Amino acid sequence: MPTTTPESPTPAAPETLAALLHRFGDSRLKVARIKFDVALARGDDPFNMIPYLTRLGHRIGCLDDLLAINDDPEEEELHCFPVQEGIAVSMASDRMWLLFERGGEAT
Repeated sequence: MPTTTPESPTPAAPETLAALLHRFGDSRLKVARIKFDVALARGDDPFNMIPYLTRLGHRIGCLDDLLAINDDPEEEELHCFPVQEGIAVSMASDRMWLLFERGGEAT
């Protein structure tokens, strides 16, 4: 979720993917990318997030629905972060990242 600052009660813009990766010390890692619309149409993605969340009972219809994994107290591997480019997903144990980009075709 976007953060707020004491100076402004309105949400701050999310950071860029590059800034997020830098913050985690992963700026040299390659990030898999897929357009969210393409992943949704296929019903799959490189991390199998969409099928996984569907099996857990979550309805995935928009990009922000991916953030539901952050509310699962049993989930320790996958974490989602809103970034300017879309939603970044971290697979902690493997130090892998996936970016669900807004709109269009897979890159």
